[in-house]
Amino acid sequence: MTRMRQHGFTIVELLIVIVVIGILAAITIVAFNGVQDRGKAAAKVSDIKAMQKIIELYYADKGTYPNTGNSWRFQRAVGNDFIPGVVPEFTSKLPEITDGPTGSTSNNTYIYRSNTAGTEYKLMRLYQASVPLGEYNNIPASMRDQNASLTDRWGVWSPGGTTI
Repeated sequence: MTRMRQHGFTIVELLIVIVVIGILAAITIVAFNGVQDRGKAAAKVSDIKAMQKIIELYYADKGTYPNTGNSWRFQRAVGNDFIPGVVPEFTSKLPEITDGPTGSTSNNTYIYRSNTAGTEYKLMRLYQASVPLGEYNNIPASMRDQNASLTDRWGVWSPGGTTI
């Protein structure tokens, strides 16, 4: 009597393939999450840098930075005029924050402040709580607020603007 040879995979072989596929899927998901964090941070940095260029154009034209009289102006509270005098002369529209909680006009917003002389400024991205860790790690160190206790903001400022 001859034995019939069966074709196919054993359970052990199938389990090995399933485990390998699972490991590859886990690696892909972890790598993709890092890409998302870097992409979100890069877009936000780009928005801040664009506004910084507009502020510097204003300074080159007027000889002072847009003046807020040494008080903070919140984008969610006053809209496009949170950096006074730049719309529509220097840009048609400033970037807006549209993600995150919107219940308060003083959280999850851009904030801008100049000293009373208009010689220094600070432009920040302000969060409701701390900057999300994945995003914070992808923000250039030079854009993190110099006050180490403030982990809810980052941005750009003039050379003397760190103290504002």
